[in-house]
Amino acid sequence: MNRREMIEGIVRHAGISKANVQRFYEGLASLMKSELARHGRFVLPGLGAMVVRRRKARTARNPR
Repeated sequence: MNRREMIEGIVRHAGISKANVQRFYEGLASLMKSELARHGRFVLPGLGAMVVRRRKARTARNPR
């Protein structure tokens, strides 16, 4: 599911205008980015949490 499909699904399900859903989506994405940068964690109650993870560098391989 991409961004457009998600917005259209919310419009159909909730009966809210597409412009309002887009503003909400953009605001949520902005809030999520800032909280992840500041605290490394973003929780959506009832849905889940996003956590920044640090991983070791790995050696890449060219498939050719």
